[in-house]
Amino acid sequence: MLLWSQSAGFRKPFLALAIGAVVLLTASQFSHAQVGGGGFFNRVVGGIKVDANNVLVSDFSRLTDAEIVNLAKSIEVTDPSINQAGMRAVSVRGIESALATAMANQTPLPPEIQFMAGLTRIEFVVVKPENNDILLVGPADGWKVNDQGAVVSRKTGEPVLLLEDFLIAMRTVDNARADYGISIDIRPSEEGMKEYLKLQRQITGPVNNAVAANIEATMGPQPVTVTGVPLESRYASVLFRADYRLKQLSMGMTQAPINKFPSMMEMLANRGGVAATTFPRFWLECNYDAIGRSDDGMSFKLSGQGVKAATEETYYTRDGKVSDQKSAKKNKTAEAWAEMMTERFEELSAADHSFRELRNIMDMSVVAALIAREGLLQKAGVEIPEITQLDSAVTTPVWHNPEYVPSKCVFVGNLMSVSGGIQVDSWAVANHQKADSTVNAVADKARNVEFGQRFYANLSMN
Repeated sequence: MLLWSQSAGFRKPFLALAIGAVVLLTASQFSHAQVGGGGFFNRVVGGIKVDANNVLVSDFSRLTDAEIVNLAKSIEVTDPSINQAGMRAVSVRGIESALATAMANQTPLPPEIQFMAGLTRIEFVVVKPENNDILLVGPADGWKVNDQGAVVSRKTGEPVLLLEDFLIAMRTVDNARADYGISIDIRPSEEGMKEYLKLQRQITGPVNNAVAANIEATMGPQPVTVTGVPLESRYASVLFRADYRLKQLSMGMTQAPINKFPSMMEMLANRGGVAATTFPRFWLECNYDAIGRSDDGMSFKLSGQGVKAATEETYYTRDGKVSDQKSAKKNKTAEAWAEMMTERFEELSAADHSFRELRNIMDMSVVAALIAREGLLQKAGVEIPEITQLDSAVTTPVWHNPEYVPSKCVFVGNLMSVSGGIQVDSWAVANHQKADSTVNAVADKARNVEFGQRFYANLSMN
C-alpha cells in the first residue's frame, strides 16, 4: 500500500509507503456459520473477491440483518449451562470424540463444538490421566451475534474461540518451531520496489491523481507470504486482518476506536516532521509471562496480554532488495508508537476485535506447542488423530484469501514508510516456564468436575 504525502515547509513531495498492507476483513468474516452449509463445519457467509490472478478486488461485505438473524438461529444451543458465564473446562478427548462422530456420520458439528463451549481464552492446560484426557480451562460464556455479525460472549462481547483455528494450531505445531515458523509478510516484490525507487527519484512536482495512479501501477501487486499455516485457513485470515489494522492505525488511514491513540504520522507531525530515509517496520508478536508449571508437570498456566508490537528499521538497495544494513540510530517516533500500541493493547483490542482474534489464535498455538513440548498426550495416554493430523478426513473450511494485494496511493501528513507482519513464536513461549504452585487450585477443580455426557463443564471458583 503506497501512501503519498506533501509536508508543509517542504518544496519537494515526500512519499509515505506502507509496505505489506493486507486485506481488510470485516468482523463477520471470522466467526460465522451458515445454515445448511454441509460438511463438518457450516460454511461461512460472504467471501473475498479476487480476480483471475488471485489479486484482491474487494473485501468482505457486512452481513444483512436477515443473515444475522439466521446465523443466530443456526448457532443456538439447548443446554442452559453453556450460557453461564465463568470459568469452564473443555475436554480435548471430548472434542476428538465429536470429530470422529461427525466424520462417521458425515454430519456438521454442533455449535457448542464449533465455538469450543464459548471459551474466550485458554488460561490453563490440565492433564487428567485417569480419564486419558487433557483439559483446556479458561473464561467462557454463552454466545450471541453482535450487530456486525460476529459471534461473541454474551457478557463481555469478546470473540469466542473457534475449533477450526484450534485444529490448524494443533496440526501445524511442528511448523511453528521450524525456521520459517508461523508468520505473515506482505511487501512489494523486488522488481516493484526497484521500479518504485527509480520513479521516486524522478518525481519533483506536486502530487495529483495521475502521479498516484502511476505510483500504484509501478509498484504493482504485492505478494502475500504466509508461512506455517495454510493460506486458505481462517487462521491466515486472522493474521491478515490484524496486520492490516496495524498498518491502518500506524499510518492514520483510519481513526482509532479509542481516545488519544494517535497514528505514527500524527506523532511525527507533532515532533516537527522529518524526512525519513529508512523504512520503519512494525510487527506483532507473542507477549506472555513465563508459563506457570505445577511441580508434577501435569498442569500449566498461561498469563500475560498475549500480543505486543515491535519495530525496527529496514533498508532497501536500489535494485529493490532488503539490505542487511543496520543502523545504531533509532527511529524514536516509530519506537514510541510501538510502545503505545503494546501498552494500550488491552483497551484497543476490546474495541477492535481483529486484535482479540489474533490473541485467540496465539493462545491456541502456544497451547499446541506446550502439549507437544511436554509430551502431554503421552502423559494423558490419549491419541487425538482427528485433531492433530493434517490428512484427517475432518477438514476445515476453505477461505479464499488473496495471494496478492494491490498497492494503493493515498495522501497523508508526512514522509514515512512502513512495512510489517505478524510472527507467532509459540515455541519460545512454551519454552519459558517457571514453577507455580498456585496452578494446582484450578487444576484440582478441573479434574474433579463431572462432565457427564458433555465435553465441557463449568467450574465453581468459590
